[in-house]
Amino acid sequence: MLDSGLIRCAYVSCKTRAMTSEEIATLLERARSNNHRLGLTGILLDSDRFFFQILEGPKETVRSMMSRIAADPRHSD
Repeated sequence: MLDSGLIRCAYVSCKTRAMTSEEIATLLERARSNNHRLGLTGILLDSDRFFFQILEGPKETVRSMMSRIAADPRHSD
């Protein structure tokens, strides 16, 4: 039986390029929609060079989302 516990994951990453305010707004809209659908909560902070994010939710869902996020070319490290 899988452990269905909740987990929290936090990370900081470096942006690979500058993003416009419209791009950030689109990113947030999509993240909010996907997170709601998947039962995730959290926060995303944006600065000129970095993202900081905390995701909370079911363990396997957070792990799957973190894999998707890690593959996103808009940031690294």
